Amino acid sequence: MVFGLVVLTLLGEWPLLHGRVVAGLDGLTQFYPWYELVGATLREGRLPGWNPHAFAGAPLAANPLSGWTYLPAMLAFTLLPLTPAIVAYQLTHVLLATLGAYGLGRALGLDMAGAALAAVAYGQGGLITAEAGCCFAFASVGAWLPVLLLGSALAIRAGGWRGRVRGWSLAALALSQIFASWPGQGSYYALLVFGSFVAYHTFRFSPRTVAHAVMQASVPVLLGAGLAAAGLLPRAELQALSSLAIGYAAEDLHVGGWTPQEWVQLAEPGYWYAGLLVVGLATLAPVLARRWPPTWYLLGLGTILLALALPGPNPAHDLFGLLPGFSRLHPHLPDRIMTVFMLVPALLAGATLDTLARRRPIGLVVATLLVLVAFADLRVAREKTFAGYAGAEGVHRLFTVDPDAYYAPTPAARFLQERFSADGPFRYLGYGPDPGGLAYTQRFANPGTVRLGVNNRAVSDRLLDMQGYDAIHLARFDDFLKQANGEPQNYHNADVFARGLGSPLLDLLAARYVVTPSALAGSANDPVVMNPGLWAVFDDGETRVLENGEALPWAWIVHDSRAATAAEARALLDGGQVDPRRTALLEPPTESPLFASMTPGDAPHPGPLPEGEGLVLPLSIAMGRGPGGGGEDTVELLMFEADRLVVRASSDEDGFLVVSEVAYPGWQATIDGEPVPVFVANGLLRAVALPAGEHVVELRFESPTLLVGMLISLASLAMVVPACAATLASPSTFRWPPRSPGATRSSR
Repeated sequence: MVFGLVVLTLLGEWPLLHGRVVAGLDGLTQFYPWYELVGATLREGRLPGWNPHAFAGAPLAANPLSGWTYLPAMLAFTLLPLTPAIVAYQLTHVLLATLGAYGLGRALGLDMAGAALAAVAYGQGGLITAEAGCCFAFASVGAWLPVLLLGSALAIRAGGWRGRVRGWSLAALALSQIFASWPGQGSYYALLVFGSFVAYHTFRFSPRTVAHAVMQASVPVLLGAGLAAAGLLPRAELQALSSLAIGYAAEDLHVGGWTPQEWVQLAEPGYWYAGLLVVGLATLAPVLARRWPPTWYLLGLGTILLALALPGPNPAHDLFGLLPGFSRLHPHLPDRIMTVFMLVPALLAGATLDTLARRRPIGLVVATLLVLVAFADLRVAREKTFAGYAGAEGVHRLFTVDPDAYYAPTPAARFLQERFSADGPFRYLGYGPDPGGLAYTQRFANPGTVRLGVNNRAVSDRLLDMQGYDAIHLARFDDFLKQANGEPQNYHNADVFARGLGSPLLDLLAARYVVTPSALAGSANDPVVMNPGLWAVFDDGETRVLENGEALPWAWIVHDSRAATAAEARALLDGGQVDPRRTALLEPPTESPLFASMTPGDAPHPGPLPEGEGLVLPLSIAMGRGPGGGGEDTVELLMFEADRLVVRASSDEDGFLVVSEVAYPGWQATIDGEPVPVFVANGLLRAVALPAGEHVVELRFESPTLLVGMLISLASLAMVVPACAATLASPSTFRWPPRSPGATRSSR
């Protein structure tokens, strides 16, 4: 049966296997570029600590959407080229969801027919197939959820410690991947379902003490957290410093939710389509499958999840709000809890079919036909879903894409790549109009938007953008853009508005180029009109590239410093009251949450820069003169890498070397090989105190949370992998489970 399900899945994914990739906003602008960057970094033998390509620099491993520690992404995008990696990634989730649901159905007592229907219904449903094109976090949690419950069931029904360890290890592996793919709401909801499943299943098969149930729940959670530690620890650090550190803003908090009228989405082609046949059979389960004990557990679980999916606030939200952290996560789009609901109708439909299949000889024939009908229904519905969203605008659009063509550098990107090779590092930004109130960056499929290089395309082009699209940003970077723009924006976006084009804050980020549509030339929306300091240096008739002569170099020396909080620094610089070319506004240690963790400890340092290592830029263009040192200050960029920057700085006087890179914990500095403190300058950037004379200054990203997390994950992996392999290799995993003492087949 397992072989048959694999064959059926491959038939269902035949278009994908032939390169037909359907993708949406989040997939194309976030996941695939970051997955590819993580894969490329791992192929080079480095840890993906820092991403210099978007948001003027941001953590990479700490980004919960980066794919770091998520095994399907890391393996596919490290071992395969882009398009085959995308195909393998999507196919992995469909197979995982299908086989996991089948194994879970068998572990719960379903015969092959019922478990096969549950597997097809779940693996081919909208959660796994449609969401895989749009929003990977949903599909990822959905794919691993049945594996998590299967591992728990195997541990609970095991007759000895060896079997328990195997089951716990499988559950821990699944839970670690849920943590890695969606450490927020998705992980919380999966833990709720896991906890309820352990409570039900423990007292059904092993009616012992409460302590036994606690053990069955806590061991997989602890092991899973250990496996995911390499991602969880850096992400906890980023969360504390992010724009979401205290939760969603008021306008983003109580949004979304399904009213009872919207439950019809389960029976309409779309992201949440469960299948007409599946829904129909599931509704018959209380009658036809009433003797199957999990029926009543699943009905209760499904009812609670539907109640929690209602718009809030409501009594169900208030009751579960007693749980730690629930009230901070759940009010924002509570319908996301449907991610862990979709397994319920699939299993209930399987239980109903299991009852019908027992009425031999007609039952087996009918069961086979119903499985095939469900498969065909879900496959047709998927095509309707893709067609229905092909013309949508903004975040809901899905369309067929050739990834290699989509990510190919545009003419403007090739021009910027040439300038990067010739001149060394700089940043750019894309700017376009905002018709109809929809941010131009959300028109991600529009060729004109693609040509602007926004939406994290700099990651694929290996350029350096000061904008980006992501669900989590550094709070100080959001505040920096808010000051420049004169207004806030949605928490996903980091765009420059019309006012921001003229703000001196952009110059601090080395924003040397602006990419804009050629059609804006001479109009009121032309950036040149709004900022006369810009002039065109490239125009192919569709896209113009404008140069900003006021942009600061990547590193410069100042000889004056003042204490200022981040807010004070932003206001003074934006208002032109302080010239950053001459003065550094430094945050007092007591005012900066970054300062303590950016002060070097006593750990040994690798020492001076070896000759010939890294990216060496042409000396004729790598020199930058600091205007505050009487023309005697020089800064020569010797090496520029994602996690490492080396400069040779020379000055006749003591001063500060200011680097146009975002400050963040883990960045360490040395001068001539000796550790020195890193200061937060101008509300956002890094700076080090520079003595008079000529010195080699190195900044290196060495995240303690990433390194400690790696050690914990490796230790956990050494314990879990052998047990998981033994579990999956055992034929008993997918067989009828051993009955508890005194149980009979008729007790179902």
